Amino acid sequence: MLVHRQRPPQADWLTSADGYAFPSCHAATAVLVWGLVVTLSWPWLGGGHRVTTVIAAVVIAAIAGATQAYLGVHWPSDVVGGWALGSLLLTLAVTALSQLRLRFVATRQHRRPSREVETVGNVD
Repeated sequence: MLVHRQRPPQADWLTSADGYAFPSCHAATAVLVWGLVVTLSWPWLGGGHRVTTVIAAVVIAAIAGATQAYLGVHWPSDVVGGWALGSLLLTLAVTALSQLRLRFVATRQHRRPSREVETVGNVD
């Protein structure tokens, strides 16, 4: 079965684990959480800080997944599958947040009272 694949042999583990191997939930969660951190902090970051934040998020997600394979509790393909699942979930979350933001902005603009410009004629 594709999703309920067994973990590597327990003799190879450097830590304990339970459940199935595929996909790596640690890898998926790392991509989702750190991707959301970047997404939500983006408007407040300057150019150089944006690059640093993206690089840090990618490195943290990569380490979170790679350690699962290193510890022997996941096959490398489980980690790649977790990263893919996390990327899919991040895409869905960012899309949903964008749609909510668009609706919020549209609602605020619709409710904003219009300002009529008064014209003052020439006084002779």
